[in-house]
Amino acid sequence: MGPRHVRPRGLVYTYSTLAPVCTLAPEAGPSAAPRTWYNRGMPRYSLALVLCAVGLAGCDQVTELLEKGAEMAGDASNAAAGMTEDDKLGMKLDGYIGCINGASGSVLDSADRYASWVDIEAGVTGKEKNVYGLYDHELDQSCLDGINNSNNADPDDPALEEAASTWMAAYQAIQPKIHEAYEYYDHDDYKDDQFAKGKEMHEGLASGFAAFQTADQAFRKVVSDANDGLQERRLAQLEKEMGRKLQFQNANVMAKAKHLMEIGDVHGLENLDLAEFEKVLEAYDKAVTEADDYMKANKAEADSVMMFDSFIDSAEDYLKAAKELKRRKRDNKPYSDFEQRQLGGSSAWMVEGSVGKMSRAYNDLVGRSNRLSWSGYKPNG
Repeated sequence: MGPRHVRPRGLVYTYSTLAPVCTLAPEAGPSAAPRTWYNRGMPRYSLALVLCAVGLAGCDQVTELLEKGAEMAGDASNAAAGMTEDDKLGMKLDGYIGCINGASGSVLDSADRYASWVDIEAGVTGKEKNVYGLYDHELDQSCLDGINNSNNADPDDPALEEAASTWMAAYQAIQPKIHEAYEYYDHDDYKDDQFAKGKEMHEGLASGFAAFQTADQAFRKVVSDANDGLQERRLAQLEKEMGRKLQFQNANVMAKAKHLMEIGDVHGLENLDLAEFEKVLEAYDKAVTEADDYMKANKAEADSVMMFDSFIDSAEDYLKAAKELKRRKRDNKPYSDFEQRQLGGSSAWMVEGSVGKMSRAYNDLVGRSNRLSWSGYKPNG
């Protein structure tokens, strides 16, 4: 039996920016339709959750009730009675973001693994130099439950709900194909049938990955747009109602970090706008410095949020990765042949001054921020 082609543990799932899916010319014949195939190596980064503005313990209560399912909907509705429309939107987005930061990245990683050794357009030939299979992915039922709960939650948003339902259908279609192909290649069955089943499975995998990628891009776009607007409004609300305390510092760092990732997320260093990147990097640097200074000057408040110091550490790691990218561009330092082979793959994060390393640091930061527990938060004053 060959090596188990499981997805590496410890990777943070990432967010795909919008990019066109490759469309092939239609085959001859009046009824032929164009086919779309999966595009490998698209940049992806995670979405940060936006804090609820009502009592944070109340947010936790509503989340717990919603996760228990429809039978608790009445209790959840009562618990959410004091929530604003933005609070409700944040809770609704929570279920969607869980899938984007989880199952989505796992499926796309599996697709990237498959596309790393198979010519997606030509299909499996049986003459491939290397056979890597693909990463397995088990059905994430908690993700599906989260989407169903969010689709039924207020406020009604047809665009969000339609995109989520389309994503869920594409996800449920590709997952069993991934698992079947994973077992076929993991068991080395292609050595017994001369790739016959591999060739047979390819069309379903390629078209399934493409359909998922298309649905995923649309889903991420609508969720990200809603989350960005919510984040902007919440940041202004926090500063107005509480001042620039710890909650504001966390939200401010994450808003600036997201903007920096958007500017830095380019296909090739030649496409990086250095002047714009440096301006946004400076704003992020100032936000991290302010948050670090506030944490050190208000130790009791910071200690009431477990692991806030680790959040600052992650923010500084991301800052360092962004500065490395800036220097690589500024100094016009080309990537070595070895580094170029790493870029676009799972080891891109190991290349200093790369979008891959910056993206990984950003995902780590998002994960750290999303895991902060505010239920015991005690602001000064």
